[in-house]
Amino acid sequence: MKVLIKHATVLDKNSDYHLKKRDILIDEGIIVTVANEIEEKDAHRIEGQDLHCSIGLCDIGTHIGEPGLEHRETLNSLTKAARKGGYSVLAVFSNEVQPVQSVVDVEWLKSRNLSHHVKILPVGVLTSHMKGTQMIDYMDLSQAGIVGFSDGLNSVDDTGLFLRILEYTSTQDTCVFHHPSEKALRKAGHMHEGRVSTQLGLKGIPDIAELIMAQRDILIAEFLNRELVLHAISAGRTVDAIEKARHNYINIKATVPYLNLIFTDEDVQGFDTALKVQPVLRTEDDRKSLINGLKHHVIDAIITNHVPLEDEEKRVEFPYATPGAVGLETCLCASIDILKGDWAVADILEKLTVAPRQILGITVPTIEVGQSADLCVWDMNNPWKYNQDNISSLSRNSPFTGHTFQTRVIASIVGDDVVTNI
Repeated sequence: MKVLIKHATVLDKNSDYHLKKRDILIDEGIIVTVANEIEEKDAHRIEGQDLHCSIGLCDIGTHIGEPGLEHRETLNSLTKAARKGGYSVLAVFSNEVQPVQSVVDVEWLKSRNLSHHVKILPVGVLTSHMKGTQMIDYMDLSQAGIVGFSDGLNSVDDTGLFLRILEYTSTQDTCVFHHPSEKALRKAGHMHEGRVSTQLGLKGIPDIAELIMAQRDILIAEFLNRELVLHAISAGRTVDAIEKARHNYINIKATVPYLNLIFTDEDVQGFDTALKVQPVLRTEDDRKSLINGLKHHVIDAIITNHVPLEDEEKRVEFPYATPGAVGLETCLCASIDILKGDWAVADILEKLTVAPRQILGITVPTIEVGQSADLCVWDMNNPWKYNQDNISSLSRNSPFTGHTFQTRVIASIVGDDVVTNI
């Protein structure tokens, strides 16, 4: 099958065509021609008003349902949602029902890699059953092919245990992703602690719950001379701590959920449980600090923080709702629509494509003749409404339900597999 992408602005800093408007011809999954004008009568044409093309998106920490929580998300629905949002690589975190802590668990996930042409990269747990109390056999998991270790959005509060984990995993040449959130300070909190939480009468989670844990992790990483990824940060003061650590040559990387770049605690005043997420949405100053952290490469990557949940977990009063929101289908569109005024679109895409792959240590594809196609094509002038009828995820817990986006993913192309959204 031949595919012809017409008049798309290429966004790929590793390509000779970066920031240039070109036609791209793909034949049997290979980019065969990139030129100002290509005519190929028997090719499937992809066109738009303001078309852009990048390599496929990569997400770190996608939460899955299968196995064990298939009513929330199966791998089939997950990968459909991923392709609809332009993602071709997912580094997936465990769920607590069936954590990835054995070779069998890893092999099962790896066997699903052909599903919808989305590469599934297993991330093994940091502690047994993600309880934060006991180490596992890190060597076996590494040899089985995981790309990192993490307890997802669960923090390891035991400092001695966390130090030993970093010591043991340092021999495995794999990432450790740790979400910094001090248990005693975050306990029973529902949103950011501040003026808005006081007005609403909701127990809050102060930014120091994240900062204290992040500072602890930085000190341990420095002590062991060990790379560490602070996963899903939300506070401006955490950005400052990471920047200081990097100035001191401490090998710290960081990820940030896209919702924390878009919403603040002010948006929670309507008690929309879709906006009850972990990490919590913080102040406008925090939001701006996170964006500046990305701009200045203090924060490395933008993540979806995709956490599918059934309606019963969300259709309750705000204090009783489970934190989490789906994000694979809306991350790119929301990020471009809302951030493009303050930040170059090419730089946004780098944090969604190249940077996550660099953290994971996997190959970064490029848009060049002779390369296998791994592409995301979107139109920045194609309004569409995200609603219950067009959500591919089995779960519907999104703050964007009913929202009209200006940017739309038009196609996801992986090899000779083409998924179009119009």
